[in-house]
Amino acid sequence: MLRGGCPLEVPVDHFYDGLRERGLAYGPAFRTVTRIWRGSGQALGQVQMVGSDPEDPADPLVLDGCLQVLAAAMPDDPDRGTYLPDAVAELRMYDRLPRRVFSHATLRTAEPDAGAVTGDVRVLDGSGRVLADILGLRLVSTRPAAPQGPDGSGEPAMYEPVWVPAPDAGEQVLPGRPAGSGEPGRWLIFADAGGVAARVAEHLTARGDACTTVRCAPGDSTDRLQAKQRLNASRSARPSMRSPPETRRRQHPKTDIPASRVWHSAC
Repeated sequence: MLRGGCPLEVPVDHFYDGLRERGLAYGPAFRTVTRIWRGSGQALGQVQMVGSDPEDPADPLVLDGCLQVLAAAMPDDPDRGTYLPDAVAELRMYDRLPRRVFSHATLRTAEPDAGAVTGDVRVLDGSGRVLADILGLRLVSTRPAAPQGPDGSGEPAMYEPVWVPAPDAGEQVLPGRPAGSGEPGRWLIFADAGGVAARVAEHLTARGDACTTVRCAPGDSTDRLQAKQRLNASRSARPSMRSPPETRRRQHPKTDIPASRVWHSAC
């Protein structure tokens, strides 16, 4: 019955060559589709682990091959690009999968403008018994979707470069001051102890702009580094407060033995 809806058999090598042209280069271990038939919006594939006994327990690659069959259900389009699995709405497993199954894939919806395709995959054994259903399998294109305008007109809702006429050559435009307004600019300057900010503020004030300077608190930036360097220098120059071992004495309240003898015997 399923073969009736998929009358056209496609050579497996041709199927995998088409996937490779779209960027999906399956290696030998992943080429588990051994036969495939196509119809309108559907495809039927025989999936089997190569060189295996059909009665052995299934490998996860068998399920991967069942998903590959959905690609054969998509219409032929040289500009289709690459589609990858994105989500599954529902997965129903009715029994363990053997190492040889049949995968029947059908398309639900195709949204080329949105770059998405949704379909269902049914997995059957050789007698036609349903083993699993993969419902709502969504494939998405690796190409970015065409941007749409807010009104859905298809006009790109993106910024684009625009040429803006420049002012007359004789009119001087200063940063922070509207062209032709003659109004002074206003600046907020963050200053450290380096002196660069002070010179910038002096230059801006000389041309008539207003400047507000925010100075970093002591301990920020270079001040913090300089303080750490001074601390390290003082530590290295500080004399050691520890006495040499031969001059130290220990207190021993429970004996009248000289402390020097106690120290040497403990060593």
